Amino acid sequence: MSSKVMFLSILFFSLAMQPVSGYWLNMRNSSVTPDSLIYIRYESSKTEEADHSLKYFNGLNWQALVPDTLTIKTFQAAVPYDNQSILSLSFRVIHDSTVVFSAGYLETATPYSLDKMTLIKDYSLDGDIVDHLNINAESIVLTEDRINFALTNFGGGFPVRESLLGPFYSYTVSFWHTDKEEPEYVYALIRTVNLPPFISTGLYKIDPSDDSMELLGDINYEVNEEENTLFLSCDISDLLADEDFAKGFQQENSIYIGSMTQKIEDFGNVVTVQDQGQYHLMFLDEFNIEPFVNTTPKITDVKFEDFGDYSIISMTYIDLEGHFPILAEVITDNNTVYTLVPEKLNFKDPVAFSCKIYDEWSWAEIRISDNNSDIIKVPVHFTLVQSQKEIPDVSLNIYPNPYYMSANLAQDLHLDVETKEDSFFNYEILNIKGQSIYRSPQMSISEGTSRQIIPADKIKTQISAGGVYFIRTKVNNHIYTIKFLLIK
Repeated sequence: MSSKVMFLSILFFSLAMQPVSGYWLNMRNSSVTPDSLIYIRYESSKTEEADHSLKYFNGLNWQALVPDTLTIKTFQAAVPYDNQSILSLSFRVIHDSTVVFSAGYLETATPYSLDKMTLIKDYSLDGDIVDHLNINAESIVLTEDRINFALTNFGGGFPVRESLLGPFYSYTVSFWHTDKEEPEYVYALIRTVNLPPFISTGLYKIDPSDDSMELLGDINYEVNEEENTLFLSCDISDLLADEDFAKGFQQENSIYIGSMTQKIEDFGNVVTVQDQGQYHLMFLDEFNIEPFVNTTPKITDVKFEDFGDYSIISMTYIDLEGHFPILAEVITDNNTVYTLVPEKLNFKDPVAFSCKIYDEWSWAEIRISDNNSDIIKVPVHFTLVQSQKEIPDVSLNIYPNPYYMSANLAQDLHLDVETKEDSFFNYEILNIKGQSIYRSPQMSISEGTSRQIIPADKIKTQISAGGVYFIRTKVNNHIYTIKFLLIK
């Protein structure tokens, strides 16, 4: 076996040993709150061992936050933001077997520093591995034209040889497309000794089908001994010039990444892996938020449907900046709060929201805000819509209508309810805003016509102004409404 074939065999055996699982979706943001926070939400698979973090670049370094768990799949973090500069974000989910993450994007990564890198994974010290070959951590950051990696060890620098005759050392970061179970090609940044015909430092395309290695371009490398870190970077144009990489890059938004250190002896005839990191799944999506001028969201198509046992309030949310609402709820006249649930999570387009209400209510208010400050309030009246279910025949009649009331003259108000079966019944008087003025206790009525008398003194006590009023009746959990005019 040639030395190059041996190198490739070790590389691919290492990469094939580890599984990958888990990712997140629907990264979205709110507007900026008065206390200079912007809320970030996303969905991800939730397992007990998964460790979620979200990072943001504050202009000097990357800061990590632990998101709150809103539901079993939805996570949220509040990120400081002054809305004056570009906010760069990345996120990470750590599983037992791998890390799923997005690389942060910055305008520049030089001069190289770990402060500008987003951490992929840190490892514990293995006492059986010499310090300079023992991988302590892996980091990455992307810029407009370069991919920048960092490998951190436990000291001793990053030597590529011990003497003129060896042994020699190599430090490798590899990545490949996720469209196939077995990689068709692997791309690698390798820092090692210049040892023709074995290998030299550079950016390589590796073909496992014939164990060939093609040099695609140079890489930049720099050692920071204070940080025990080797920085490796390549020009993205060198990768995109390769037809196979460019094709996969257009089709996939993710790549696998792995790192490895090797010891090379007998001029390449003996190659042994000294350490290797887990391999990880990196999404290439760029999560940057640019400064914006916020506009107030709009609420349209407010609807209400009553189904007897429950009712549904729905509406359409429109935000020109694509911000999700931090506050999206319905509060009823019973002071019960219900969460409005979106039908989709892409807020760049209009989004329908709805909530299901099981309690009795006469009046409700939709409350929406994308910044926790400017709250849009839309009233909803129960009296506007009748039940949508198939219901028994019921007829209502109220007299006198109009109803005249004065200090010297008043008469009782009569409500006739005709049903085709014995029923449970109660009624409620509502003003034009849908607010409850009086509610009767529940009673039983027999088949046929039942007359309810609302005494004049009760009307005088409860109603102080003339105008349009409603009597809402509930017959066997079905709602019927009749309107009357009160003249004073």
